[in-house]
Amino acid sequence: MHLKTCIMAGVFALVAAAGAKADCANTNSPFDDVYCDIQVFHQADHQLNDDYGALKKLLNPAQQASLKQGEVAWIEDRNSQCTQSDNDYEYVSMDCAVSMTNKRDDFINARERECASTGCVDSELAKEND
Repeated sequence: MHLKTCIMAGVFALVAAAGAKADCANTNSPFDDVYCDIQVFHQADHQLNDDYGALKKLLNPAQQASLKQGEVAWIEDRNSQCTQSDNDYEYVSMDCAVSMTNKRDDFINARERECASTGCVDSELAKEND
């Protein structure tokens, strides 16, 4: 990771950790925007992690391995699609990250419904998305 990326990540973490009370409907500065974007992404990521855990409980070890394979591929795809580099800086599009996280959560929820109703389709578990 580049030093400037680490510094920017540290700044974002400090903004979030400081608990800045940004009115996300009416932000007043780029720092408020960052704070709000982080909160939205955190909520989407938390929901995805909860749903992933619920699906994983329904699976046998081989199916869990397939699901993990799909998750790793999805993370790599999300990171490549939502990250841009400009000289020594790396930027993450939070809109992209949230959108992709929500789509992945929809995929995970569909697999959970499938497994609970008609049974898991093993080949579907290894996919990145529908």
